[in-house]
Amino acid sequence: MRRALAFTAIVVAASASARVAEAQVRVATFEKPAVALDLYGWVSPRVTIAPVTPFGDPDVDVQFSVPQARFGAVATLGRWATMHTEIDLAPVAGAVPAPPWLLDAYAVVTPHRSRFFGIDVTLGRFRVPISRQNLIQPIGLQTPELAGAISAMIPGRQLGGMLGVDFLERKIRLLAGVYNGGWGTSFPLGAPFNLTFEVDKPWLLYAGRIELQPLGPAPSFEGDLRPTSQRRKPVLSIGASGLRTKVSYRYQEPPQGGGSTTLAGDSEGLAAGADVGFWYAGASFYGEILYRVQDGNPPPGAQGSEPDDIRWLVTSAQLGYFLPFGLLREHVELVARAQYRDIDLLGAGYAIGGGVNGFFDRGHRLKAQLFYDVGFEGARVMLQATAGF
Repeated sequence: MRRALAFTAIVVAASASARVAEAQVRVATFEKPAVALDLYGWVSPRVTIAPVTPFGDPDVDVQFSVPQARFGAVATLGRWATMHTEIDLAPVAGAVPAPPWLLDAYAVVTPHRSRFFGIDVTLGRFRVPISRQNLIQPIGLQTPELAGAISAMIPGRQLGGMLGVDFLERKIRLLAGVYNGGWGTSFPLGAPFNLTFEVDKPWLLYAGRIELQPLGPAPSFEGDLRPTSQRRKPVLSIGASGLRTKVSYRYQEPPQGGGSTTLAGDSEGLAAGADVGFWYAGASFYGEILYRVQDGNPPPGAQGSEPDDIRWLVTSAQLGYFLPFGLLREHVELVARAQYRDIDLLGAGYAIGGGVNGFFDRGHRLKAQLFYDVGFEGARVMLQATAGF
């Protein structure tokens, strides 16, 4: 019992003292060879309040969930390599408990690193370098969840390999990767809707990104969570990304007297996007635009006329500002976000929202978020707490 209490005290102390840039607890070090092991994690319970109108009678639906419960480890092998593992424990706390999910499992090898030039190779399962918001840890988000207009249109983590090259202390960074694929296959794009389908063979997914940070390294979070003594230095991040993938399908036409018919077809997807982030004096801005196109050609012999390609255009912009009064400048942040999407199959739509974040420690690892948005999925209020180390 005493050991358990001591361990809990250590974790709480680490949560309250660690900076975001140092958001890990070092549990082991070795000098020869130079090896270190760091642990990190967080949990984010949430209450969602959404109005519903069954049978025309207004009502309110209140749901409790744990959308995030993460635990990870980072092993540092000298200056030349790191190994990362992260698991998602949230499924265990779901309405129907399920085993944990393995999110990250990859190694980064750095054969060369200097002030002017660096190169690294990443192998395993990790985030596809498409969007800056997709590359940062969710604990660093200004809102309880990613911008839905963007996150729904891009791949998350995939198995693959990536080459990274940077110049001038990472002021310029180039990323190029090849992955197993499996993107945008949730429905038969452009096929007649009286056909069912299944993915026959996934092709490779190719992705690349360029980042420019001319004023120095950008924070690994969305808001300006830097120490107040460093907030007077402006920081700018500009990124552009692209990807390409192709998927082979096998369509199964429903039986019509004489049995079903199997037809084959391919679908190719392309996407390009750009994002910009700016941080200064407790204020932050992040904007992103993504354009995606997927050919909708049905397999030969499919019913219906030849459909056009299916296109997505999605944008998102958000603002954050720490109130410049006494202790509030480090503990209270106002947030606003606007999203727009125009999808051939769904039409155009908007979503806007705003809220407030309260931080209870100087390391910004213990926080509460109140956010209201209205748009794509109706109106809702989210109240989320996060504790991490």
